[in-house]
Amino acid sequence: MWKRTLSYFVTVYLLSACGSGSETAGLPEQAEVPISTSPPVVELQSKPEITYSSSLQDDIVSFVEVAQQIRFFYPSDAVANTHWDVFIAEAIVKVSQMSK
Repeated sequence: MWKRTLSYFVTVYLLSACGSGSETAGLPEQAEVPISTSPPVVELQSKPEITYSSSLQDDIVSFVEVAQQIRFFYPSDAVANTHWDVFIAEAIVKVSQMSK
């Protein structure tokens, strides 16, 4: 009796662990599609006239430090797909316009 029960559990385990193969039996082979991991090309806006004061430079340095920490240490697909050079350049323009 115990041999029969043991063989039943072993059979169920092997079928569930290895799969029965019926999942791909009726499907045609699909061509592999390469996954693009590069961010989209973004054009920068024209640079407005910016007057750099010492407080604006301190704000820019602080912002870039935080942005770089997020870029390298935050585990997310959105962070990996962000075009960081464009983001930082546009943000510097926005910060300079806010300080006026």
